[in-house]
Amino acid sequence: MDETRVPITLAKKGSQLFALLGGKEEQASVVWLRPLTRRGGEIAILGAKEVLATLPSPDALEPASRALALEELDLRYFAPEITRVVRTEAVFGTRQWKVETDRGPREFAMKNPFLSIRWIREDELLIKDVIGNRFHITSFAALDAHSRAEIEKVTRRWRAGGRLTPMGRRPRRDSRPEGSPLG
Repeated sequence: MDETRVPITLAKKGSQLFALLGGKEEQASVVWLRPLTRRGGEIAILGAKEVLATLPSPDALEPASRALALEELDLRYFAPEITRVVRTEAVFGTRQWKVETDRGPREFAMKNPFLSIRWIREDELLIKDVIGNRFHITSFAALDAHSRAEIEKVTRRWRAGGRLTPMGRRPRRDSRPEGSPLG
């Protein structure tokens, strides 16, 4: 949908967001188009079954709708900043974390570090627990030595192409000898 031709207005009824588009009202949600690398850039307004609009930024909305969009984005992408990792331990295949965040102390569980820890940039991590809560580390290098060691314990930090490999295993190399007819 071309947002330059069809004005879109956001409104709330209770806790639900609605988009008013072309005289029609539809339940909606707001997402960043590039949530990890370009927050503050383009947004999409999603209906139940389709994208209602894409906008270059929330600033393209009128002030009241912009405020609602930013509130929705803050709720959707809420991720406390981990400032210290107190402890991590394995308990029956689940990794238990005890951390300090900018929002206070937290404890959470993680099943698979390979799927739950993402390097966003060279030094920045996003961690997701088993129920989908997100935690952010702006700078791995800026953490204290104990915190870095605890994270290393979980990840056995081997990075390949911006991702962690499970349990620190390096990506498989081709074990066939050079010149092999299979290679």
